Amino acid sequence: TDLTADDFAAEMTRRRNDGDCSPTAYVRLTGLHGAAHLNGQEGVLRGRDPNGRMTIRLSGGREVGVLSKNYEKVHRPKLLRCEFGDFSDAPWCMRGSEAGSESESDDESDDPSESE
Repeated sequence: TDLTADDFAAEMTRRRNDGDCSPTAYVRLTGLHGAAHLNGQEGVLRGRDPNGRMTIRLSGGREVGVLSKNYEKVHRPKLLRCEFGDFSDAPWCMRGSEAGSESESDDESDDPSESE
């Protein structure tokens, strides 16, 4: 999957707001029944929404809320070093390994909802 300018801008904003240079979690939607057409789409894990679902920003900008059982982490290249050269001195550059696993509870429904 190619990196778009919008994805790059969103990632830089997220990193600037995080302040910890933590790696990004890239995910692929899987196991959805109520919105099966979204299965296989990839996006960036953005955090937990007020309903306890995980917000995923899909390529194209749409955000959906899904349960933790409805995505799997995927490997993506390090954004700055692989796509835009070595910015290792920049305060917002990626350091360390790819995102680790998170522990989340599963809910009963797996139908994604639009996030605000």
